[in-house]
Amino acid sequence: MRIRPYRPEDAASLVSLFHRAVHGIGDELYSAKQREAWAPTPPDGDWWRERLARMQPEVAWVGARVVGFASLLVTVSGSPRSSLHQGHIDCLFTHPAFQGQGVASALLGQLTQQARAKAVALLTVDASRVAQPFFAARGFEVVCYNRVPLRGEVLENCSMRRRLTR
Repeated sequence: MRIRPYRPEDAASLVSLFHRAVHGIGDELYSAKQREAWAPTPPDGDWWRERLARMQPEVAWVGARVVGFASLLVTVSGSPRSSLHQGHIDCLFTHPAFQGQGVASALLGQLTQQARAKAVALLTVDASRVAQPFFAARGFEVVCYNRVPLRGEVLENCSMRRRLTR
């Protein structure tokens, strides 16, 4: 597996991967209506191309196949003398055929390296019900549970955080 920065020609593959990943979630976690609200069919390719261009995700490949992607948004708050760098994991998705094979762990490792290089002290994520155990196993703690209205449905997730040491 190799991980590299996003390129515009990756867009269609990432949109397809996202759609497959969300629609591959079982009914016990999110209903079909909730999954469709989260990842409408067909996906809005223009919206996604714009979002991906802003996010600049890291893209995981096995051979010629995209198997995952993830992005980190870094914000700085406070004064120049006492600023707080915070990193938010905006997304982390793995192709359903490659889940449980270390793709998400490798992508999280890449984002963590980026965060440390940018002096990030705190990593946050709004984790879906699917992703919560993954992040918990990697040292993230639950801050709160959220109910997110989206296209006429309500999706539940949780805000999580992990402090980074240098």
